Amino acid sequence: MARAAVGAALEAIAAAGGGTVEAYPKQSEGRPPQRGAYFQTGPEDLYVRFGFVGQRKIAKWRWVMRLTVPEPT
Repeated sequence: MARAAVGAALEAIAAAGGGTVEAYPKQSEGRPPQRGAYFQTGPEDLYVRFGFVGQRKIAKWRWVMRLTVPEPT
């Protein structure tokens, strides 16, 4: 469900003219499973699949990730 929501949001951003998008997901690699930990932000690997790139770490298990969404052609 999170994949569909992020994909739809990125499509809407592109349709509105594109721009820079930030996400604040939880890091899941190297971490034991956390029940319910990803419900609000989603796991880091979800955003990597959409092309987001980690910018800086803001907590032990949380990153700022960024993607520039182009305008539709």
